Amino acid sequence: MSESDKFDQFPLTHPRTVDWEAEDWQSNLLEQLNAITVNFATGEIKMEPLAGHAEPPVDPHEPQRDPASSPPKEDAAGPSSPIKAAATYPPPVALAPTEFISDTNASLREIHVFNLPNQSNIYGLSQVNHEIGSKLLVGCLDLPVFLFEFMCTNGNMLEPNHVIEPLGQELALHMVMPKPGCILAVDSFGKTTHRQAYVIGVCCEDEVDAMPKHNSQIREHFLQVYSSPREEPGNIDELDLATLQLPYAPFHLSHCSIPLHNPKFPDVCETLFVLTGSDKRVHAIVENRVDQIWTEIAVERYFPELKGQFPSVPYWVDFMYLDPCYSRRLTAVGCGCGTLFVHLMDTRESPPIILHSWKKVVGEGQIVKVQFLSSELYQERIKVPRDLLERVRPDINMDMTEYDFEKFSDVPPVHLLVVNSFSPSKILKDVVRNGVAEEEDLCQSNEFDLQTSATVLDIDLDGRLEFVIGTYGGRLLAYKENLSTHVWEVLWIRTLGHSIMAVDHGDMTGDGAQELIVMTRSYVQILQHEPKLLKKLRLKRLKALLKNTQHNVVVYEDNQQLDCSRS
Repeated sequence: MSESDKFDQFPLTHPRTVDWEAEDWQSNLLEQLNAITVNFATGEIKMEPLAGHAEPPVDPHEPQRDPASSPPKEDAAGPSSPIKAAATYPPPVALAPTEFISDTNASLREIHVFNLPNQSNIYGLSQVNHEIGSKLLVGCLDLPVFLFEFMCTNGNMLEPNHVIEPLGQELALHMVMPKPGCILAVDSFGKTTHRQAYVIGVCCEDEVDAMPKHNSQIREHFLQVYSSPREEPGNIDELDLATLQLPYAPFHLSHCSIPLHNPKFPDVCETLFVLTGSDKRVHAIVENRVDQIWTEIAVERYFPELKGQFPSVPYWVDFMYLDPCYSRRLTAVGCGCGTLFVHLMDTRESPPIILHSWKKVVGEGQIVKVQFLSSELYQERIKVPRDLLERVRPDINMDMTEYDFEKFSDVPPVHLLVVNSFSPSKILKDVVRNGVAEEEDLCQSNEFDLQTSATVLDIDLDGRLEFVIGTYGGRLLAYKENLSTHVWEVLWIRTLGHSIMAVDHGDMTGDGAQELIVMTRSYVQILQHEPKLLKKLRLKRLKALLKNTQHNVVVYEDNQQLDCSRS
């Protein structure tokens, strides 16, 4: 029996039913907790009650909820009911005290919970980038695709004292399937021709009766691409549909930008979908802009490193360009058998040239996520909000919504985060210079059930990148590099009451700071930094920005003048 079959046959956590209406619903839940041990050599599962499990202490940093609150009732309004009832969702129960290794965890506050009508998977979370802030795209297994966002209710997000409210809606996507099926993966990106034009990809599955008399069914798979019409590029309610039938089961749906190398427009790129399949291959799907249809092309045209069949299903693919001119690209592929492929490409040629290739078996389980990261921010294009430009540079044409500030330095070390389902996750250090030779195990990463997802972000707002790993046991683990020892250490551990399916980050509120997005089996949780901490940090960076300007700037926040002296 393969590792993949064992994983599907013996899940580490079994679904349980809890009576939320009962007054002692916490005890009711704790009584059902078991210590589960899986022997993959024999396939034996042992379940033993946890001994001495007491009610967890109350976290003074977390907003308290009413323990007697009941789960949301289904509204007659239909699909929008799980969104409207988000505030009444029963509180997640911490299975263990949160370990405050850093005060950064204490500064993360839950600002909203979006309930889900049914479970999603590790490929069911994506973002729709907007001019101000991000929107969240969630695909559930039983067809609904939801769009979650924070809307401004009293004008523009850039206006002082604006008020934002969470909003969720089910997208009216036209499915071509004859019967209700399930959604396997979602992805989205913005068109290069218009900053508010969207492209949404949805991979779905349907069972079709092959021989009705014998109750025989076959599974058909589709990729449905929804794009904003040219007349209304910002209207996400009216989307054009293109359908592509797939002869394989889809897994990870992502996208990558390809430079067109046009001398007149050197920064213009073409964005295409990259899809992994059950045929153990990676597929490239591009848009024919003349006919406005999406077709699959030979993957070696843009990705010669992905040509051919992999030893098992590629679970995740990640890309990273090493410079703003798109001349060097790193590609990583993580497979279900634990095999990792890393390639360094020269993309100045067409097709690109493979400069270096590395292959390594990482751990004993499936590689569920690979992601490149650099601990140093370099050649970073910083998007400056319009209101900040108005304060700092009143002479700028305000038709421009962003200004590019680039800081150039030598290419710093680029690391590769490899998340393994069973074995400890690893950091492969400086893959450009070392390949896959130098690795480091992440402590405690495999101590809390399966590892399911990860995201790379500046979690403590110090200008250096960290990452957060989510586990099926309901734990969030944040890691930060120790600059003196160059060892990645646990920054904090946070406990949730539900299994984590995906972790991401984005500017959901439009304030310029990144929120942590956690999708569990039951809901999507948005975690934001303490507003006072953000205000202090913004003021500090604004003072630094004003050092090189000759304008006298007066900044007001909450009707109070802020001290922005350049001394």
